[in-house]
Amino acid sequence: MANECKDDNSLGNRIKKYVYWGWWYSFIYSLFVIVLYIIRGPKLFEKYEEYGTTLWKVILFYFIAGTFAGVIVGVLKPITKSVLGEWLLYLIVGCFVGLCCGILLLGLPFYWDLPTWVTVGILGLVYGVIGKIAFKMIESVDVDDGTF
Repeated sequence: MANECKDDNSLGNRIKKYVYWGWWYSFIYSLFVIVLYIIRGPKLFEKYEEYGTTLWKVILFYFIAGTFAGVIVGVLKPITKSVLGEWLLYLIVGCFVGLCCGILLLGLPFYWDLPTWVTVGILGLVYGVIGKIAFKMIESVDVDDGTF
């Protein structure tokens, strides 16, 4: 219908939009790790062998984390009406992604020592800042046709 009004701020549309972008980031990171794997071979994951980390598990992780991060952003996007809420959202997502990276590379958090927790926390903060900058750039993208 030509006069049908599309609610771009509905929960479903927000989740769709940010999961879409989570998948794009997953794809880009997957390409990066594939190139590294081509260059370095299986030695790339030797350090994490005891945790069963492989190329395919890393790629799967990227898509799982990208999906959940997109859902988190889509659900919590309304809190970004304030600057504090905006930073809070991206720090939550960044910490989630940092935690996922830690679990993938180092096993369950129950066995982590203090330096590992600090490293994962710092990664979470960095991912949060990167996420804020990146999502700010893509806020106006129309998922249906990919235009800005």
